[in-house]
Amino acid sequence: MEKKDIRYRKVYRDLKPLYLDLDDNLARAKKFYEEEEIHSCCREGCSACCSQLVVATRWEAQEAALFLKSLPDFDRYWQNLGSWYAKTKELLQQRPKKEAEWEEFAGTYRRLEEPCPFLFEARCAIYPVRPAPCRLLYVSGSPEACADPDGEFDQLGWFEEAADPALSILLEKSEAGVFPLLVASALA
Repeated sequence: MEKKDIRYRKVYRDLKPLYLDLDDNLARAKKFYEEEEIHSCCREGCSACCSQLVVATRWEAQEAALFLKSLPDFDRYWQNLGSWYAKTKELLQQRPKKEAEWEEFAGTYRRLEEPCPFLFEARCAIYPVRPAPCRLLYVSGSPEACADPDGEFDQLGWFEEAADPALSILLEKSEAGVFPLLVASALA
């Protein structure tokens, strides 16, 4: 067993309880919204928002890389990641250094309308290990608003508040970056 694989297994051991805590808190938030009759269009299988820039932690990327390596059609995912990078490379090389500029950059990225490299046939290949930003995007309204690069949608804010404890630990222990790039780095 490679040293790298042992390190990733440790990452998963550390990350899994955080994901379980995050999912538990998000389930409570979903229940709250349902009781208030505020309905979300978000569900597994909807890929309307999957052309947005995802910034996540290296931990999460390492977990996704482990998961991808375990899939029988791993080569297909690796090729798709390379294709995604070829299409987004020029823009990604211009990513801002200052946090204050990321929102505008994310809007520019969204207008590329380039689907996530882990999306196949409108389904997320890494859904069980998707990063926190993907778990947290929970909106009311229509999927069309999420899919439109200039569309307006209402993100249900209590989700972020419910997720704060787990997110704080994630960000404290691992650097963040553009998720597909971090996954590619973990796979290399």
